[in-house]
Formats: sequence, C-alpha cells, structure tokens
Amino acid sequence: MQNVLTPDEVATRLKISKKTVFRLIESGRLRAIRITRAIRIPEDAVQEFIGENSVSNAKNQQRKLSEAKFSLEGMFTEGGSISKEAIDKVIAEWERE
Repeated sequence: MQNVLTPDEVATRLKISKKTVFRLIESGRLRAIRITRAIRIPEDAVQEFIGENSVSNAKNQQRKLSEAKFSLEGMFTEGGSISKEAIDKVIAEWERE
C-alpha cells in the first residue's frame, strides 16, 4: 500500500495553507481519496502536483503552446480565431513539401 498524507501534512510539505490544499482538491488539481470522512492524499499525487506545477514545466508548456499556434494541428486544437500569419506559415510549409 502506498503512503498517504493528511491535508495538514500536505500543507506543511508544500508550505501552503490547509485551505489551499482543500481548494486544490476541489478543483481537481490535487488527487485525493476519501476514507470514510477523512481526506487523504496519496504521496505520489503530491509529487505529480509538484511536477505539473514546476517552473520549468510551465515554461515548457508555454513553448509548446506557442509552437502549436503556428501549426495546422494547433489551429484546430487551440480554438479561437486563426491569424493570417499562422495560415501563411502553414501554406509555406505545405509548399516546401
């Protein structure tokens, strides 16, 4: 069985308030389980949360998002309007192939 933590232990470990821990759980950003009336957070869920919210991961996601904006796939998966610059770039890529 894997190690589980209380909301207090998670708050201490992440140096955030217990209220913030509950907000993260309610928003789905931090995975938790309920054992009768008690809330417990698997230790690997805390590690996943840290990895998903690290500064280097955020920069990598931002880079991927900016690259996606100029790809054909990005035009359809990112939603919103498609800029003329993005369309011209995709057309230029097609012409090279």
